[in-house]
Amino acid sequence: MLYEAIIAALLIGWIFGGKITRLADARINHTWLLAITGITCIFRFINFYHPIVSGGTIYCCSTRALEFGPIMALTILNRHIPGAKLMFLGLLLNVLPMLLNGGEMPVSVSGVKLISGGVNSSELLNGDLRHIAINAHTKLPLLADIIPINTRYMLRGVYSIGDFVTSFGGMLAIISIMRDKKVDAAKVEVVSAINSGDV
Repeated sequence: MLYEAIIAALLIGWIFGGKITRLADARINHTWLLAITGITCIFRFINFYHPIVSGGTIYCCSTRALEFGPIMALTILNRHIPGAKLMFLGLLLNVLPMLLNGGEMPVSVSGVKLISGGVNSSELLNGDLRHIAINAHTKLPLLADIIPINTRYMLRGVYSIGDFVTSFGGMLAIISIMRDKKVDAAKVEVVSAINSGDV
C-alpha cells in the first residue's frame, strides 16, 4: 500500500468527521499474522547481503509466499471491513506476476530510467531486493510495475495495477474505521467489563 494513500485516507477520514483514535481501538482479527511477514522481510534483507540460504526460484517464491500470504489471509479474515476484499484483490494482482517470474516483481526498465533521471537502470536493479527487469520472457507483464509516476515529491516511483487497487482498498478500510462509531461503543463495553471485573 502506498504511503501517500495512508496519508490521504487519514486526511479524508478526519475531514468527514472520523477519529484517528478509532484505528487503534478497532477490532482487527489475527494481526499476529503480520509478524510472519515482518520476520520474512527481515530475513530476506539479511540474506541478500549476508547469504545464509542460497537464492533461486524456490527460495524467492517461498519467501514471497511467506511475505504476502499472511497479509492476504488477514484481509480475508477481516473481510467484514470495507475495502478488505479490494486489498486482497490488489495483493493477488501483485503476487501472481511475482510467482510466475521467479519470485521477483518485474519492473519497466524505461520507467525506472524515467524516475531515476537517466541513471543506468541495470545498475539500480542490481542492488534491488524485490525487482527484476521486464524482458521478452516476462509473464503477465501488464500486472508488473509498468506505471511510472515522476513527481518531485509524493508518489514518485514505478507502480503496478495491484499497487493502486491495494491502496484504494486500504484507503476505504482506514476511512470506514475512522468514521465507524461502533468502534467507540465496543471500546466502552471493554472498559466497562474491565472495571466491573468481568475481564
